Amino acid sequence: MKIFKLIDKFWPYKITLNNINKNKKIKNFFKRMILSFYFFFLSLFNFLLANLPFFTLRTLLLRMIGWKIGKSVSIHRGITITSLKAPSSIQDYSVINKGCVLDNRRKINIGKNVSLSQGVIIYTLGHDINHPDFITKGSSVTISDYVVIFSRACIMPGVTLGYGSVVLPHSVVSKKVEDFHVVGGNPATFKCHREKNFSYKLDYRVWHGI
Repeated sequence: MKIFKLIDKFWPYKITLNNINKNKKIKNFFKRMILSFYFFFLSLFNFLLANLPFFTLRTLLLRMIGWKIGKSVSIHRGITITSLKAPSSIQDYSVINKGCVLDNRRKINIGKNVSLSQGVIIYTLGHDINHPDFITKGSSVTISDYVVIFSRACIMPGVTLGYGSVVLPHSVVSKKVEDFHVVGGNPATFKCHREKNFSYKLDYRVWHGI
């Protein structure tokens, strides 16, 4: 049939299981196609997550892909996740404000009464710039109870933020922060201790809150 002749003429590879395994170009093509479909669905998911009008719906959406979400968690509009395959957790009374990026390609474990201000970025994966193949490397991030991360701060892979610690605005945290420490700068360094008498519960399920 003419249609098959046209396909043979314009399609550069004969697609069989054997030459898929043998032909690197075909393997790369299929890899790109699979990745493209995956990132399309991820983009669609993030569009819904960013634009659904109710806190309950955003929480439900994350639970559908395996996230563990506690009670009275406030997930505001405009947040972004980077994986549909690595469920993370957010415990009771924590607030994820708008514009936050949660790089959950490795797990992110967020404790109780945690406050993430606008534009916070949490990374769990990066690249080894000295490796000849530029391989990825990283590990999970743990954010303990009563941690406060102010606007535009950046948390790097493998970091643990201790109980009640504070990260000041625009800081880059690349190593463990001890309990009740206030850190800031790039790289973040110790500034002072935080008072230890916490009694609050965060519940900021307020539309258009900042």
